[in-house]
Amino acid sequence: MADMISMAIMLHVGAIVLILLLLLLLVRHFSKEMEFKPFSLKYEQLSLYYRATLGILFFTGLVVMAVAKFDVLWTVYIMVLVVLHMIGTSVKENIVYKLTHIKDTVSQETFKAYAKKKYITDIIMIVALTVLAYAVSL
Repeated sequence: MADMISMAIMLHVGAIVLILLLLLLLVRHFSKEMEFKPFSLKYEQLSLYYRATLGILFFTGLVVMAVAKFDVLWTVYIMVLVVLHMIGTSVKENIVYKLTHIKDTVSQETFKAYAKKKYITDIIMIVALTVLAYAVSL
């Protein structure tokens, strides 16, 4: 049983590292100056990977909870809230992106500012939550 728990936790940590790498790539992409058409093509590709990894993160978290027989600490509830917040802001980001027009530079800048702030916030929340979870487990 201990092997199953350690394997589930390793998968979850791997998903956390993967999503952090994707978030850093997205923030880097939003920091570049480029025309909106090539920007949007690369953004759609990266955001698809981000959403898939977010799903992996949520699923591996559920696996860890199931292997631990749903005997969870308060930090797990915070983790679930953070992931739900990330999903909710991703939905809002997608709505803002769909309203962005190729020829309207104001809507493009609004979208880029919102999305960059969202991804930086996600990075901060994940890092802070990871530090908190490991501090509690010590």
